[in-house]
Amino acid sequence: MQADSVDANIIALIDKLTDIKRSLLWETAEEFGLTPLQIQIVQYIYQCYAHNQVMAGDIAKELLVSKATLSVALNTLIQKGLVKKHIDTADRRKSCLTLTNNGAKLAHTLSSRKNVLAQYLSIQNKNDKKTAFRVLSKFVLKLMDHGIVDYLRMCMRCEHCKQLSRNSYRCSLTGRTFEFEEMHFECCHFTSQKVV
Repeated sequence: MQADSVDANIIALIDKLTDIKRSLLWETAEEFGLTPLQIQIVQYIYQCYAHNQVMAGDIAKELLVSKATLSVALNTLIQKGLVKKHIDTADRRKSCLTLTNNGAKLAHTLSSRKNVLAQYLSIQNKNDKKTAFRVLSKFVLKLMDHGIVDYLRMCMRCEHCKQLSRNSYRCSLTGRTFEFEEMHFECCHFTSQKVV
């Protein structure tokens, strides 16, 4: 098989996985009377609130949406009683977001469901999964290096991540030591590396 053909097939598979993920998200969103973006916002706040204050700008960067689009989705979630906005008394331009009790119940329900993709991935060969993870991670890192992806919460781009050896890393914040294949994506402790 030609290298061009392999590349095209990999991109086609990534596209198909994206379509599957989007379809599953739409099914969940429709079940709860929300949009997929609103579901993602609830999940993000649920995942990160215990670790950091959640700001609207952080969610916009994470979900790759404009602040205006996010604002509309957040206002709907606030009106539905799922999200609460806490205005900073010292600076009224700043606010953090939390889930209400109903929002937390929804998020817990969403997180307790078995992820269909994870179910099928769990039956794959461990070494194949490590190889796939390494290839896809390096692919995303290259996209970031060339400015195609500008934000992704991953250990390799976090100021807390320190390389110990060729394949060994340590998080200076949590103390966790890990290999490349064990790096985290979407870590709530993420702090972007400072550009020197």
